[in-house]
Amino acid sequence: MIMDIKVREYLKKNKIAQKDLAERIGVSPAVLTKKLDKLSSDIIFLDKIATALDTSVLNLIEDDKSKIVTSFSTDEGLFQIRKFS
Repeated sequence: MIMDIKVREYLKKNKIAQKDLAERIGVSPAVLTKKLDKLSSDIIFLDKIATALDTSVLNLIEDDKSKIVTSFSTDEGLFQIRKFS
C-alpha cells in the first residue's frame, strides 16, 4: 500500500491520469492497477522479512551500484545513508 499510495499521489500531483501512465509503459489500465496492488503487497511483505532479519529492505535488494556511507538507529528503525555510483 505504501508504494501504491506514492505512485497515485505522484500522478495526482503531476496531473497524470493512471490511464496515461499505463499507455506510457505499454499496459492496460487494469494491468497497471493490478501491478500496483501487487507491488504494494510485495513491498509490505519484503519489509516484514527485513524486519525479521533485522536489516533494511534496501539491503535485501541492494546492487553493486550503491555503498553504505553510514548507518544509524533510532526508535523508528535502522537508517542508512548510501552513495550511488
